[in-house]
Amino acid sequence: MTTGDACKQLVALAIRVATLGDKHPSTADTYNSLGNAYAGKREYAKAIASHEKAKDAFGALLGENHPNTAMALANIALVHDDCGNKSQACTCMEQALKVFSATLGPRHPFTQRAERNLQRIRGDGAQGTSQPDQSQQQRAAHASAPLAGWLQKRGLWNTAFRLRWCSLEGGHLVYSRGPQLAERGRIPLATVLSAELAQGDGQELHVAVPGRTFVFRLDERSGRETMLAEWCSAISTRASGRCE
Repeated sequence: MTTGDACKQLVALAIRVATLGDKHPSTADTYNSLGNAYAGKREYAKAIASHEKAKDAFGALLGENHPNTAMALANIALVHDDCGNKSQACTCMEQALKVFSATLGPRHPFTQRAERNLQRIRGDGAQGTSQPDQSQQQRAAHASAPLAGWLQKRGLWNTAFRLRWCSLEGGHLVYSRGPQLAERGRIPLATVLSAELAQGDGQELHVAVPGRTFVFRLDERSGRETMLAEWCSAISTRASGRCE
């Protein structure tokens, strides 16, 4: 995400702290969004501090063993992993997984994602000797295949749709004003809760992260009517495994 995104989240945070207090669900959500903005800018210390405040707020409001608290803890783990702190990342993700398993059950998407992220952080399975079957190879190829094109993106404050060049780059959905121009923002796929097609004023792609839902539309420059579904599938696949 851009410096502008972080500034907007800071303004929103100041308003919510002043009007709602430091221990309010909306304030906690804003801390999470601010943490994601800092992580997108690779300001990891600020990202961890923001997610820690979200965790503390959710813990005070809902208890330490609540999925929202665990989600903030999982975000902390992912930032630690991004900056190479594997030990802290494992500890935080293990704690988040324990809460997800106890409150949501082993088959819930949050639980399964935490399990996959913990395995990835630990490096489990990297030395496996069995050969992947064809379906595994197809999923891996789909997850790593490049995807880029023009989409219309709805703004956060100004809700008009604006043309953006979007691309999946490793673990992020990056958007800019053009393929050779500086990025306007990025969405860490590890934070994606869901990616779904929806019917608004035309077909839309809704990408939900803690505290915000990004909305995209197909642009005529993309050239293919099926492209929005391809984006949805690719984001869901990469988010579920956090491909790097």
